[in-house]
Amino acid sequence: MTERIDARLGYSSRYYRRPADRAAPWKAMYVQGNPDVPRGGVIVPVEGDRWLVILIGQGEHQPPTGEQEWLVFAASLRSGELSDALKNAEPLSDAVAFRATANEWTHFERVRPWPCGLLVVGGRAVPVQPRVRPRNDDRGSTGPGDRRPAHRP
Repeated sequence: MTERIDARLGYSSRYYRRPADRAAPWKAMYVQGNPDVPRGGVIVPVEGDRWLVILIGQGEHQPPTGEQEWLVFAASLRSGELSDALKNAEPLSDAVAFRATANEWTHFERVRPWPCGLLVVGGRAVPVQPRVRPRNDDRGSTGPGDRRPAHRP
């Protein structure tokens, strides 16, 4: 009744003090991974002249939380710009990892008979990323606005 999809995505984040002398041509940064190097990173500014820095990895490429390992992972991204930005930035926190990123879809529409008094709410009632049928498919979809779940034969 519950379908689980796990891309084995993980991330690790920490705060840095933004260097005062940093004259970067960017306000935020996103280094995207690819199939060959499934690692990425993000720098976003937050209040108090700080950056929130997030390292992202998939599968066996989960970002670590140890200080040196974290910096080595940042240096292993497709672009060295994120790692370079951290060289003069002061770490303000330890890195914290998050690995539970799987999505679950509970198919309550399959429950027969429906339990008296059961009310499903929140993320269990509506999947965060429901499947959308492709436009003009052979099952009568009306296009991208059709939010009915795709049927699986």
